[in-house]
Amino acid sequence: MDDAPHGVIFFSLGSILNPAELLAGGKFEIFLSVFRKLKQKVMWKIAPGLPEVNDPNIRVQTWYPQQGILGHKNLKMFITHGGLQSTIEAISSGVPCLGIPVFFDQLKDVAFMEKIGMAVGLTLDAVTEETLSKTINEILFNPKYRENALKQKAIFEDRPRKPVEEAAYWIEYVLRHGQILRPASAAMPFYQVYLLDVAATVIAAILVLFWLTKKVTRTLLSIIFARTSNTVPANKKLN
Repeated sequence: MDDAPHGVIFFSLGSILNPAELLAGGKFEIFLSVFRKLKQKVMWKIAPGLPEVNDPNIRVQTWYPQQGILGHKNLKMFITHGGLQSTIEAISSGVPCLGIPVFFDQLKDVAFMEKIGMAVGLTLDAVTEETLSKTINEILFNPKYRENALKQKAIFEDRPRKPVEEAAYWIEYVLRHGQILRPASAAMPFYQVYLLDVAATVIAAILVLFWLTKKVTRTLLSIIFARTSNTVPANKKLN
């Protein structure tokens, strides 16, 4: 990374998703074509099942020390799927991002990074050579993304204790005062924990109400029919 005069772009879709499936249907070739035209070197976390890449400007591996790469001074952009861990590491490193979410929390994470101005989101369906190249260049050459990313890094780091110290403090706190953190539900029977008693009461009330309604309705109908039957013979006698 130190030998890249124009900087480095890091591309990773995480460790859970299968890039071979995500980049099928010509998407792999689109990314490869765009990367080959960039001045920046590209470090691409790839997976088995994808074609080999023979290009001096593109380095592909099945694993990278992501946090170390994101913290390198020569990194210009992170192309990410927007997983929670990747989002946190990008913010803590002050790196602008191109987010390509696939599902679940990734959509929310990329939307959050867009909202705070450190990323641009792009769906896989919308990826073409034109849109990908345009978005990459927008992030590379518009300084607002880097500025906003560094601003978020400063906010993230502005805390009374470092994360490791925070974790150590709360572990020791639980060891000292663990009982006060024990929830009341731990001593409750399971039917109260899951509100089964409340559900049973509500169901019983509904059934009683239904029974009373049915009983009252039958009584009223019987009275009405009784009066009707008594009225008909009287009319006949008058005739």
